[in-house]
Amino acid sequence: GLRRAGLLLRYRPRNVPEAPVFVLATARTGSTLLVGHLNRFPDVRFLGEVLHPSARGGIRPGAGRGASLRHIRHNLASIDGRVRGAKLILGQLAAHHVGVEDLRAEYPGVRFVVLWRRSVADQFVSMRLAQASGVWHARGSAAGTPTAPVIDVDPADFARHYDRVARQYRSVLDRAWVRERSLLVSYEAMVGDPQRLVDELLSPWLGMPAPTADADLVKLNRRPLDAVVRNYDEVRELMERELILE
Repeated sequence: GLRRAGLLLRYRPRNVPEAPVFVLATARTGSTLLVGHLNRFPDVRFLGEVLHPSARGGIRPGAGRGASLRHIRHNLASIDGRVRGAKLILGQLAAHHVGVEDLRAEYPGVRFVVLWRRSVADQFVSMRLAQASGVWHARGSAAGTPTAPVIDVDPADFARHYDRVARQYRSVLDRAWVRERSLLVSYEAMVGDPQRLVDELLSPWLGMPAPTADADLVKLNRRPLDAVVRNYDEVRELMERELILE
């Protein structure tokens, strides 16, 4: 369509970076917020979910490994910046049969920012609430309201979600070379002290002066889990289990 035609017009084959940075994340971990922080650095340009079919510059569902790698390359070549990158959701990579080894073969100096959420329960509930409301991002004060829905959590459903998320991160971080080239960022650290994230993690890792951390995205749900999950007492022990990647 017109979107893809515009991308191809901007594509410059010689402009492909050898050492891009990819944000690797799973859904509802704050990856849009993290990309916003990265894009505040001078001479840094990060794209969103380039493998999402409905995103700007996205790709058709079912595209194979070769087409997906070419699509990522075209996106990176269409932007400028001393540091360039894009957000890659781990489930989307798997759906397109692209692994981190493929990314290293394409870009010898590739690096990663791996974003995860310690509280898989908060991640799970955020996903369920977004699916129920159709609202995936909120800005300013447009966050959880007293009329926000409550949900029931099936223990087996949550256990499968936890195992799937943990497996996706293990598939990446079990490789020593990936860990050596990665900055690990937890959602909780990012939202707890954004300026510290920028000053002490992102700035030295990128080798660039730190900008002011400023983002207008806010949490869709500000309520504690026991106010959102109707059967929380039943699933409390299961949902209190954290995901630790360090």
